[in-house]
Amino acid sequence: MTHSHLPQLREQKTAVDLTPLEFLQGTLYRLKAANELSVPDRMFYLVGADGGESPAGVLQRTDAVRVVSGTNVTKDGQSLDEIWRDLQRWLTAFNGQAEALVAMLSFVVDHERERTAQYTNPGFQDASEFGEPNEISLQYVFRGFPLRHKDLKIGFTQEFLDDALGREVAAVRTTAEAAWRQIQKNHVLEALFGSANYTTRQGIDVVRLWNADGEVPPPFKRWTHDGTHTHYLTTGIAAHDATDVDAMAEHVVHHGFTDVDDSVLTLHQHRDEIAVSRTLAEWVPADQSNHPVVTTGPIVGLRTGRNGLRVEGFLGEVAVVMNNDIPQLYHLMTATGGAFTQENPVGFRVHENRAARGLRLTPGPIGEYPIRDAVYDGYVGAGIRHRSSAVVMQSTAGAYADPTFTL
Repeated sequence: MTHSHLPQLREQKTAVDLTPLEFLQGTLYRLKAANELSVPDRMFYLVGADGGESPAGVLQRTDAVRVVSGTNVTKDGQSLDEIWRDLQRWLTAFNGQAEALVAMLSFVVDHERERTAQYTNPGFQDASEFGEPNEISLQYVFRGFPLRHKDLKIGFTQEFLDDALGREVAAVRTTAEAAWRQIQKNHVLEALFGSANYTTRQGIDVVRLWNADGEVPPPFKRWTHDGTHTHYLTTGIAAHDATDVDAMAEHVVHHGFTDVDDSVLTLHQHRDEIAVSRTLAEWVPADQSNHPVVTTGPIVGLRTGRNGLRVEGFLGEVAVVMNNDIPQLYHLMTATGGAFTQENPVGFRVHENRAARGLRLTPGPIGEYPIRDAVYDGYVGAGIRHRSSAVVMQSTAGAYADPTFTL
């Protein structure tokens, strides 16, 4: 049935005689002829191109779809196309920055399995006139690093865009960026606080910090360990004290990680736990101390921040930073030499394809309006590289229990 037949058909048939498709086509035709049809961009109407309804009411490939354009500017006159270009420019700048916590705890890896060197001292031997010296033999272990694909749809509706100001449309950027930073931090922290090794669906074996799984840590100086060694500790009571901090420090020191380059001990605590630390007799506030702190590079003098993390004070040789991403009643101590150094405990996984790294913004399916139904997406993952360079503790009288993180 074509449009030219609709008026005649309407005269010959009553509403009872019309099929549903014929009735819809006739209504749309009359509204369009009277300039009363206004359809938003996301709405469309179907017209049978063969002049009638397909068999059994099923629309065939010959059915035509017409899309009527909608709003392309905000209520205050800003072009959605220009806002889209701004979002892409902001995203480029965003991907050029690293989240401080992720940088201080991890080292970037781009494969699902990588060989990681163990810290050992090969030693020297007495030289002889004809002897052949021993070669340096580095010890390596293979570690697994999972990768997950995450996405987040913008999902603007036409009604929202009709009523929105430019700044309200652009505000989606900060929401998406904050969500991406948070999921990166959650993956890194889950890798540290989770105590059980596991195998992914792709067959990647992922280990945790030392967790008494039978693997023997390499010896360091006069310290040796066995397969029951663990870096998941508890305080034995409901709160921590200075002896617990010392125990955590000992578990990092006796693996040699404070002897590597400029690595220093850092204790990450939630604000609630720092309130407990401030009551300890050994507490030295950061603004009253003369402890050296480390930036990415050489040791420098008094500062109240550590690579973007706020230092609240010191307990002995340990710098205590406020980190509200750490769950209450949990504590994390690491030996780090700076942002993304090899001694950091976590392998922060990125995609092997450089074009698939970072946060991306993919345009929606409507070419004229890329911001409509656009999708943020990216790849993220984390696994332990160095089982020795971090230790976690839970304030509890019972056994250690894994906290939960949204991944």
